[in-house]
Amino acid sequence: MGYVAFHHHPQITGELEELKKQLLSFFQQHHVLWIELDPLTQYAVVNNMGKATVLKLMGRKMNPLRDLRANAALAGQPLHELDREIERLNRLVHLLRYTRFS
Repeated sequence: MGYVAFHHHPQITGELEELKKQLLSFFQQHHVLWIELDPLTQYAVVNNMGKATVLKLMGRKMNPLRDLRANAALAGQPLHELDREIERLNRLVHLLRYTRFS
């Protein structure tokens, strides 16, 4: 089981529930069973997949979003929702990449 320290990143902690909802179905499809915030320790718990695997799966989620954003921009469609989702995923990827699992 991997633990990610969110107490060092209070700006992320508040958004974890929303991130969890957005990512849950994607994670389940790829057998990442859950990402959970422990209310006592403020650690996020990711199931026993390795961090590199989770980051690879996050990359697979990000690339289609970037393609959707590019197509929406070309079509003159609003980009706010796509930008927000991409930014949240970017923050989670950054946090996972630079936080040591114990």
